[in-house]
Amino acid sequence: MPIASTTKRDITYFVNLDVIPGQKGQKREDITPEEIEEAARKGWDNYERMFAELTAAGITGDRLIHVFHMDEKPSWLKKMVADPRLEYIGISPSNDEHDINKKVKWLNKCKELVCTDGVPKVKNSRFRRPGLALIKDIPLDIDRCDHLGQAR
Repeated sequence: MPIASTTKRDITYFVNLDVIPGQKGQKREDITPEEIEEAARKGWDNYERMFAELTAAGITGDRLIHVFHMDEKPSWLKKMVADPRLEYIGISPSNDEHDINKKVKWLNKCKELVCTDGVPKVKNSRFRRPGLALIKDIPLDIDRCDHLGQAR
């Protein structure tokens, strides 16, 4: 689908279309690691295609955001951080994970991969905000490396 010329000036960022693993209605715990890996790979393929289409339309690739999801392997986040085309990444905790401590642990692991000495290597933002309970009740040390953080 061609990108309209008005898109160039009207949209600040484009978020890559991700792929949800498993089948509609399938419980998170029933989704296999292979299904998660396949979804991550397809999402990356979508990123590659969208990047090519945007740049062909004269839209700079730094306006494209790819999202890392909670159940994906850390190697996908490492790949995103290392890719010089990605200046901005989304980090998405799972809506199906209700254990706040697991979300905190996962977000702090993400911070280790995205930041050096608390400073992000790429701009990043949490997608699907984890909720006030996570922010209010559990001391987080990820916020310096969150939401439009200034990259080195």
